[in-house]
Amino acid sequence: MTHPQPATGSTPLEDLLLVAGRDPLAAGLERALRERCGVRPGSRLLVGCSGGPDSVALSTLLTALSRRRTPLVDSLLMVHVDHGLRPESAAEADDVRRLGDRLEVPVEVHRVEVATGPGHNVAEAAREARYALLAEVAVRHGHDGILTAHHAEDRFETMVHALCRGAGVDGLAQPRWIRPLGTGTLMRPLLATSRTALREFCERVHLPFHDAAGNRDPGTARGFLRESVMPLLESRWPGAGLRASAAADRLAVAAEVLQQALEPHFGASHPLEWDRSSLRTLGPDLTAAGWRLVLLRLTSDDAPRAREGGVGSTRLAEAARAACDDVVAPRSFDFGSGCVLRIDSARAVIHRGA
Repeated sequence: MTHPQPATGSTPLEDLLLVAGRDPLAAGLERALRERCGVRPGSRLLVGCSGGPDSVALSTLLTALSRRRTPLVDSLLMVHVDHGLRPESAAEADDVRRLGDRLEVPVEVHRVEVATGPGHNVAEAAREARYALLAEVAVRHGHDGILTAHHAEDRFETMVHALCRGAGVDGLAQPRWIRPLGTGTLMRPLLATSRTALREFCERVHLPFHDAAGNRDPGTARGFLRESVMPLLESRWPGAGLRASAAADRLAVAAEVLQQALEPHFGASHPLEWDRSSLRTLGPDLTAAGWRLVLLRLTSDDAPRAREGGVGSTRLAEAARAACDDVVAPRSFDFGSGCVLRIDSARAVIHRGA
């Protein structure tokens, strides 16, 4: 395969951006920004950069897009979040500063405090702190979107993890291309791009990067999947990550259709009680899906539990079958977080704070 060559007499940065801008990844990124993320010409974007190959590639490609004659990106800011959890984190922050200097893109490095110790989900706490910081910086500088470098294999890993938790169709469609974050929008424009393609891009244009050891820790769910499971799947079915990401897009459509079908019966404006006759008409599968949405909504303040699968899929299915059967004896189903479903001869009612 041949690669675009820089023009003679240009500066090193011009050489880099010329090659990056002509790379097929740049065209794919621009298309995803426009069609998937809704970015319009002249947008002000913030990109989270860890210094890994994925975010280094994204930052460089975005810089190339911002220097075009009619740029899609008008202003770009790189933000690095140092969680202070590893000895090498300060050096990684310096690497991102050097990348910003090389690209002539402003960089902000922020240190956040993350709760550690027994009883704390460190990865979850770090993620929440990172996103909160990115949202805050975006508001302060008036940027339109917050970009992260999640790619197809990240999405595949999330889907496999969701399956193991018993997630529903919405959980299998994550992460989405865009979602609200604070008062702004989180965008993931690389979901149709492979990890290998991003790494090869960095190597092709001689961009240094580091690999975070935490992402490969087999003691974490993500590390176990990344190190032990996903390579086996990719070796057996090459390109599985890209195809799984495309499947997630189709699942997102299915999730939206399901949401529309359930809204009249289980929407936020609906009371937390149902006639069993109406539930029998819906059937146990749709009833379980509807109650899943209700419980996720009621437990939204309990972040770990609010994820699909955290409300007890087996228990939900059992409760839905009970609501749709002909037994008149009262029954109760405790879903935790103060949510109890009680079924009598005529009604099913979710009680809060029980």
